[in-house]
Amino acid sequence: EYTDIYYFYAERQNEIIRRLRDLYPPERLQVFHDYVLDASVSQVAFYEDYARRKADDASLEFNQLLDHPKLKDCDKKLWAAFYEFARVYPDRDARTNSAIEQRLCWMDLI
Repeated sequence: EYTDIYYFYAERQNEIIRRLRDLYPPERLQVFHDYVLDASVSQVAFYEDYARRKADDASLEFNQLLDHPKLKDCDKKLWAAFYEFARVYPDRDARTNSAIEQRLCWMDLI
């Protein structure tokens, strides 16, 4: 069951990754874009490992993998993207700031 769910998830996420790779952001957003793309790739790799482990051991809890290198890498890169956006747009309003942070946090939860 977990493997099937992973493949469904991975198919959708890999399509997003493909679309991200096909985007050519403005130069000032290239680093931000690269962080989001790299985070997405790490996230798929984490969930692949999680699904495999969960299929092998149904008692495995998500919280047991919070130190997983790919999960940590994804989180680190999404925060780096957030701070890069802040660097590029230092005078953004609170609503925009909140929207960007929310979207990146939602990506971290996928």
